[in-house]
Amino acid sequence: MRPSPECRTFNSSAVEDAIKMLKDEIGDPDLFRLFENAFPNTIDTCIKWRGVAANNSEEELAFIITGDINAMWVRDSANQIAPYKAVLKDKKDDIASIFRGALNLQARYLIQSPYCNAFQPPPESGMNRNTNGGRYKVTPSYDDNVVYTCNFELDDWGGFLQLSHDYFNKTQDLDFFSKFQWTHAIQSILSAARAMQQPTYGPDGEWIPPAYSFQSYTMSAAGTQGNNGFNSPVNYTGMVRSPFRPSDDSAIYDFGIAANMMLARYLESTSSIMSKLPDAPQGLAKEMIDMAAEVSNGIEQFGIVPGPKGQKIYAYEVDGYGGRNLMDDANIPSLLSAPYLGYLDKYDQTQRDKRDWESAHSALRGVADVKDYAGDDDG
Repeated sequence: MRPSPECRTFNSSAVEDAIKMLKDEIGDPDLFRLFENAFPNTIDTCIKWRGVAANNSEEELAFIITGDINAMWVRDSANQIAPYKAVLKDKKDDIASIFRGALNLQARYLIQSPYCNAFQPPPESGMNRNTNGGRYKVTPSYDDNVVYTCNFELDDWGGFLQLSHDYFNKTQDLDFFSKFQWTHAIQSILSAARAMQQPTYGPDGEWIPPAYSFQSYTMSAAGTQGNNGFNSPVNYTGMVRSPFRPSDDSAIYDFGIAANMMLARYLESTSSIMSKLPDAPQGLAKEMIDMAAEVSNGIEQFGIVPGPKGQKIYAYEVDGYGGRNLMDDANIPSLLSAPYLGYLDKYDQTQRDKRDWESAHSALRGVADVKDYAGDDDG
């Protein structure tokens, strides 16, 4: 059951209107009850705090938790808010303030610690910081008054960029991106991405210390990085390393194809926002496009490998030396979700031939149909 209205963490008339509309459209009462309880769950239970920045009363902030832990995961908060783009139409909509608040707080976090994935409540909230009980050795170091966990997962950046794309696509609210920290967050992402494109060895065989390393005192191999926190060596590919997967497990090979697809797709789409900002740093939009192109080229050159039957397929992870991991992940981004993300056209036969889409075709069409019904005109 939904919490009663007085116990909900946020109330949106746009969401309530959508629920009322679909009550007449969904004939099965049990199916409707699932939708009625699930669709508003994030705003009913997870908007832990809303307010404004201490130094700017116009800068909305929204601290969004994933469950019972008072910490905000960048990827999770982006994915939790994303479904409400179906009811987002204008920057004056009540749900628009949640998009802006989430993006502003994500931007702050990505500027402070771009390799970290979960963060403490902002000082403005007055909430107590939390400890996760883990023991880690992480490079670069971070402030645990700001950071909750620091597992670098590339789709955190993808989630921030996708949410930015979704908000602008629905509202055309260019002023929002001009006023606050969004541009600085993009610069932070690009700088960190350049560092994570570096290979393990230089042209003369010298070791290049990685920008990020992670070693956890754990009994689970999936919860830490091998090779003393550095993981397996990689070659230069143009892609960006992602030591952890969207599932939070450590990667076997650092170049996650699906996460790089997501990064390339939304760097390119949000570059159009940057190009429209009157005060944007010169050349920043082009830098976003160039990075997206480098990543995409790396995917096409190193990510497409022979499958078990000789067909060309996308590997899930590669190292640039020929190592590849043939699997997929149930999370998003995944290889199966590439059309959903807009990286591959869902009807492009040439692109589809690069994977063995035959067994997955109906699932892809199902995803596309859900998007179309929700009113999403992307991709």
